[in-house]
Amino acid sequence: MADPSVSQIKTLDSLRSRLLALRSSLQTLQTDLGDPQQPLPNWTSLQRQTRIILDGIEEVLVQSRENEELLTTTVAIPTPDFPAQTSDHILNALLRTKLDPSIEEWIEEADHHNAGQAHSSHVLAEVDLSNLWARATEIYHTHGSRYPWGADYSREELEDGIQNVVTGLKRDLVEPVLEPDELDDDDDDVGEDQQEAEQDQMEVDKPTALTPKASLRQPMAVSSILKFLSTGSTG
Repeated sequence: MADPSVSQIKTLDSLRSRLLALRSSLQTLQTDLGDPQQPLPNWTSLQRQTRIILDGIEEVLVQSRENEELLTTTVAIPTPDFPAQTSDHILNALLRTKLDPSIEEWIEEADHHNAGQAHSSHVLAEVDLSNLWARATEIYHTHGSRYPWGADYSREELEDGIQNVVTGLKRDLVEPVLEPDELDDDDDDVGEDQQEAEQDQMEVDKPTALTPKASLRQPMAVSSILKFLSTGSTG
């Protein structure tokens, strides 16, 4: 490609800055979690660091997609005054035609994981997932119509008779009326009074005092759990 314009240079520099910030955040998290001699950071700090890293990855991905053509056509060629002897590692990285072996292995692992997810029997295809949601909606409306809101019994239980319905309660439930619009205001008042009277007569059992165990262990601190997960140390 021709010499990059000022806007293209600014875009590349902006992406470079975001990558450096993301690299710094990852190194900080690795340092905090990698030293078994140091206590783990608190949960709030870990959440904050994770959020910063996720935001940084998202920003890099968005900017890379927006400037995909620029990134794929830009070629870095050092000028004659580039300090090749003192910065040979930078020169080798710029002139490298292939990815670093560790990066290639990382990409292959991600591709293999994505391919396995795509062909996994536990992952639904997009069409199957849409059909599942459509079927779930149909089933919900079919069975949900059997249970009118505010009623103690389903329509099926009312049709079969409520005398054999096991509710687990110590009071009799009021049988709901299927067509409340046909009732007048007086019947509504009587029904409300009856419900209030039955609620007042409901049996209330006193809770039994729990006997404390002789050897009750205290819950493990979050920092100890995180330290064990990252280092395997219980000390």
